[in-house]
Amino acid sequence: MTIYNDQGRNVGIKNPIPNEIDLDALKQIPIVDVASLLGLDIVKTGAGVWAMREQGSKTPTSLILFEKTNTWKRFSGIEENGFSNGSTIDLVMAFGGYDFKTAIEFLSNFSPTSV
Repeated sequence: MTIYNDQGRNVGIKNPIPNEIDLDALKQIPIVDVASLLGLDIVKTGAGVWAMREQGSKTPTSLILFEKTNTWKRFSGIEENGFSNGSTIDLVMAFGGYDFKTAIEFLSNFSPTSV
């Protein structure tokens, strides 16, 4: 793959780094699918709204996934790895424990059939 820097200059052939990847496309991957891929136990609580359950519990937590905006928020304010809300990328960093680059690579390998 040929990689170009921000000025459009060819910098050679190498593995893509986060700024050469379409971040908006990664943020459009259905957040419910990403949560499932991460192994989060989620339950539908309303129209386009999902909540995470703690392992072995039937009671939803304050972590909510919103299908309409493809975002998540933890209403208790409790942070996971420094995050309490955000996009699919933030969800992977928070609950996968990945840094930004690894989260991008994780989502870049996403396939709807892998969920």
